[in-house]
Amino acid sequence: MAATTATPSSSAEVGQAVPEAQVDAAIADLQAAGDTSVQVVNPVTGEVLRTIKTPPFHTLIKQLGPGCSTTSVCIPGNPPYGYINAGTVNTNITSRTSYSSGNWTSQVKYTVDGAPILGTITAAKQGPGGGVVFGQYVDIKQVRIF
Repeated sequence: MAATTATPSSSAEVGQAVPEAQVDAAIADLQAAGDTSVQVVNPVTGEVLRTIKTPPFHTLIKQLGPGCSTTSVCIPGNPPYGYINAGTVNTNITSRTSYSSGNWTSQVKYTVDGAPILGTITAAKQGPGGGVVFGQYVDIKQVRIF
């Protein structure tokens, strides 16, 4: 998702420059909302003054417990691992057979136990209430919540 500022429709809308601190705060707000590319533009000319890129896998995610809640992304097992909030975390949760998305849209990356030649596999994105049963043991390598 990219955010840009529109050019004003008339010269009556042209005003004073916004203080740099206010621009930086607006950029931070857009990035916190999930924008991965934010452009600062001259609203009169439309000229792009600067582009700020946020890594697509910034970490805001939070692990619960160990344990899961009824609304968290949950990787059951002993112990269970639950996650909330948007972001990505690299992990190594071994010998699991499923995960559920809780109230979130989520995705995991995993390796198949005993099959290193397959490398890391990205599971299909799951919406709220979704989940995946793997059919054999896997090691969860990454959890991403959208």
